Amino acid sequence: QAVYTLARVSGGAAQPMQLYLIKLKLSDGSLIWRHYLCTIAHAGYSVGTLDVLTAMAGGEIYIATGKGADMAVDATLGRILWLHLTPSDHTPQQAVYWGQMKRTPPWQLNAPIVADGRLFVADSGRSANGTIRIYNRWTGQLLQTLPCNKLSDARISVGVLNHQLILVGHRVVGVNIDSGQTAWRSPEIERFGKLAGRPMLSRDQLYVPLTTGLLLVSTAGGPAAPKLIAWPAGLHNQPGQPGNILVTRQEVLVVGDTFASGLARWQTALAYNQARIDKHPDAVEPRLTLAEIAFRTQHYNMSQRLIQQAANLASSQGQGNLLLNRIFRISLDFGHRLGLAAATQPRSRFYLTIAQQTARDPQQQVQWRMEMASLDLRTGQVARAMSLLQQVLSRDAYRQAPLRLANATMLAGIAAEGAIARALTTPAGRTAYQTFEDQAQQQLLQAGHDDEQPLAAIMRRYPNSQAAMSAAWRLATMQAAAAHWRLAGRTLNWLQRRATGREQAKVVAQLSVCARQLGRWNLALQLAQRGLQEYPTFEAAIDGRRVNFARLVSTLISQAPAGALVHLPQLNWTLHSGFTILTPVSGSLMRPIETSPRYQRGDIFMVQQVQGQATSILAINSQTGEELWHYRLRHMAHAALMGYVGQTAVFITSSRAFGLNAATGKELWSQGMAQQAEKKLPNPIMGPQVFMAGGPIFINNQFLQQQMNGNNAYLANQMARRRQERLSRALGAMPFGDVRLTRSRLLMLGPQQISAISIATGQPAWPESRSLAHWGTPQHLVVAANRIVVLMGLPAATLVILKASDGKLAGVIHLPPGDPAYWARVGTGGTLYAAGLHGVLAYDLQGGLEAPLWYRRHLTMLLPGASQLTQDGVIVVHGGRLECLNRQDGRTRWRTTAANLSDAPGITAPTYTLLNQDTVIVRTSADVMAFATGSGHVRWRVNFAGQTPPVRSMRLADPDLAILGQGPLG
Repeated sequence: QAVYTLARVSGGAAQPMQLYLIKLKLSDGSLIWRHYLCTIAHAGYSVGTLDVLTAMAGGEIYIATGKGADMAVDATLGRILWLHLTPSDHTPQQAVYWGQMKRTPPWQLNAPIVADGRLFVADSGRSANGTIRIYNRWTGQLLQTLPCNKLSDARISVGVLNHQLILVGHRVVGVNIDSGQTAWRSPEIERFGKLAGRPMLSRDQLYVPLTTGLLLVSTAGGPAAPKLIAWPAGLHNQPGQPGNILVTRQEVLVVGDTFASGLARWQTALAYNQARIDKHPDAVEPRLTLAEIAFRTQHYNMSQRLIQQAANLASSQGQGNLLLNRIFRISLDFGHRLGLAAATQPRSRFYLTIAQQTARDPQQQVQWRMEMASLDLRTGQVARAMSLLQQVLSRDAYRQAPLRLANATMLAGIAAEGAIARALTTPAGRTAYQTFEDQAQQQLLQAGHDDEQPLAAIMRRYPNSQAAMSAAWRLATMQAAAAHWRLAGRTLNWLQRRATGREQAKVVAQLSVCARQLGRWNLALQLAQRGLQEYPTFEAAIDGRRVNFARLVSTLISQAPAGALVHLPQLNWTLHSGFTILTPVSGSLMRPIETSPRYQRGDIFMVQQVQGQATSILAINSQTGEELWHYRLRHMAHAALMGYVGQTAVFITSSRAFGLNAATGKELWSQGMAQQAEKKLPNPIMGPQVFMAGGPIFINNQFLQQQMNGNNAYLANQMARRRQERLSRALGAMPFGDVRLTRSRLLMLGPQQISAISIATGQPAWPESRSLAHWGTPQHLVVAANRIVVLMGLPAATLVILKASDGKLAGVIHLPPGDPAYWARVGTGGTLYAAGLHGVLAYDLQGGLEAPLWYRRHLTMLLPGASQLTQDGVIVVHGGRLECLNRQDGRTRWRTTAANLSDAPGITAPTYTLLNQDTVIVRTSADVMAFATGSGHVRWRVNFAGQTPPVRSMRLADPDLAILGQGPLG
């Protein structure tokens, strides 16, 4: 009923460390007791990892510090029963000398072993000159000390079997625990390969993982030679790799960093399970187990017979969902594997039929249909495949079911639509789909002229049909006529993802008009400029007038309200005159914290000056350099400019927010800020000085060690904090969690809550602050048109979605385990995109948040914070290369190659997008390059190899100007 763990108190590098044993209540983790054990001296220049290993037997905990003491502790009371001082290991497990790391693999470290009334402690994993100590486990009397260098340089103690201690070094050695003499030894291991993992002991054999394969050594001694078995081949017939092993009665499981595989013990498994079947003829589980092993050993006929019997028995006996789910998963997996090769596709159909027989919930119904449709397309049965895919699209429950693919997870409706779209590129696919096109056209004829529901249903159920496109155009026209511009925008976004050619141009034009009606002038101009670039000859009737993109651009520029179209502050540029850059002679330039164009202004810029005991904000005319007004700060506080909303310039200090009239400097309002309390992690054990031991965990003879800052997580984390860093530079220590400016509100993130201030009045915009304490500590805000996304921590495993209007809860997203988000953005269509170290997800903020629209997995993103959301997709840095993911389904649109990146080792710096989001700019060690977001081709490249100083900063002007700064900028 308790959990035992170790904790340490350290004064820092090379300082003594106090070791404590902690007992926690299993039910709720509350502290029962803590007891001081000993003080351990450090060697080297760093604290290093504390690898204190334990074992438990008969109500006693045995601890081997490896630093000078072995002991036994009463598990009930925590008192030390006995303690024995040992020679201290002078080679630290992890120490830094002149920047070089010396490290022992964690699988070579040895936990104490309790057997036959004795305690066996081996510190040989830490030092080649170590010893093995054998104690009376009850009294602590040292019975024997065995030097490892006389036992084939033993480094790993595996276990005790048949009164022998099994050790592994250059050889496998069996030592009589009474006499301490060697009973037997194997041939040298290096003849077969290099040791690559911790061996595992069974009743008659020792399984030793080598780089070349799995070595089987008989523990009975004698003349039997070791047997080497090659590792199972990986995916796509890649060479097998070593990993941690787990030996069961029927299999040897191999688990590496990126794979899991198994070796079957076929004869043992066959005899064992057949005996179980004979004893219990109606039992399902032994048939299912033997069917799995028969499949893996390529006894396909036996596997098919057994799994059919298991499915029939489970169905007839009314077995629970647990067993039926297992049959379904196994059948689906086997069907998928066999369907990839033409020779085994008939067997694949058999297993998928079993999956169909045992499918229960909508997710399973979707999985077998999608897998069977994929098989039908490969075997030329296109009509059957189209029917199955259309079944997925025709039911709401099926469309919304999450579907897991080889390297992605997405809603089944998106996957089915994509599969049909690929099939429609072939004549057979178009012929097979005609039946469903006719059905959609019939429903479109029956839809009323003012009824939106039938039109939306056609779009959902037949998204690949021309009838759906016609329905979407009719629906967008109805929504625009009713001035429902936000709904019209969503419908147009649906069209944009599916339209081609001239129709795509018309969608872009309509989206520009829609953005203008919503007051989003910069977005409207961005879309119009993109349309002019890609469709220069386009012309169509919109709102009863003939419109082309050139006319649309000029109209937007002429009709936009003052300050609505934003240009880069402090910069005047024309083609012939070059640059004029204005910078203050004294004081510091106040760059808006919000980098979105809608919060910038080009006609004025702000300067903060400190003169004696006074701090002032000055407004400067960017054309003439003339001072327009100045505002004196109270209490000499430093301020940060959040940005401009209309004529209001919004500022924050460490204690308040205030708004000034940008034209006159008059204070419009002032409001106190939510303060971020100093963060101290709750520690019910010993207070802030305690660090939980970061060493390996010993479970079932396998070591697990948590990797710190895996995949450069620190750098990725810093990438996600750029706005907070700008705030910190302006204000000093961050007095709050995060602050975001929107078009109507200033959002302030406190230690456990979020609140909002109205930009117009300076008063609270919500009836009350929204508490977030239930989900953890809020760290970061992402703002959309009508939703607020709060990242709980950074990286964030939980995203809390709030309504922007009143701060009420709209939903909670729990991200997949092991892949928290470092970066998140919301697209113009209301889709949330989140990126971690291993994947990218998309969620519809207006729809259900239970499952993602899609989840692209198995990416290697060292810089998730450098991701960019563009017009053409989500651009990520995957494996040191740029990769563009389709916003619709997460599939790869394009990926840069090594040739694109010159001789640079890969992208290790932030990426940037121009204001019109059709160009992504990357800085490598040698180049600055611009890639087209639509195709991935290089627009231009500037090579700075060998030049000093290198490019250190980058600033983007609108719409087509990039400014590169070489060296530190004054």
